[in-house]
Amino acid sequence: MKVRKYLEYNWEMKKLYKIEEKEMLSLLNMNLRGKITVYLNGKILQNIEVLSKFPIEFLSNISFILNKKIYSLDENLINEKENGNELFFIVAGRVSVVHKKSRTHIKNLEKNDYFGEISFFSDLTR
Repeated sequence: MKVRKYLEYNWEMKKLYKIEEKEMLSLLNMNLRGKITVYLNGKILQNIEVLSKFPIEFLSNISFILNKKIYSLDENLINEKENGNELFFIVAGRVSVVHKKSRTHIKNLEKNDYFGEISFFSDLTR
């Protein structure tokens, strides 16, 4: 109930005063801020197709073991033939899949797409 009230309040304040979420969270005590952050992380994960069937409580809990990373333009995230121990979920932005040797563009991935799952869940290289 507290999370719902916070989200409603956040929406109204954003409309009225143009206050950003980060500023809003900074006004809360640490306990409530933590609960809201965990819930919002779970909601982000719930938008990803492969995870959409899981309950929000489960997704919120696994959000603790995930790492949020920001990558720069033209940064290589994975390389062909390497072992993969990471699974990537795109929360914002775009990732271009390019064959390194031939420099052939294969596909663009965007918000709520994911990649790296084959090597993450198996012993196969990328």
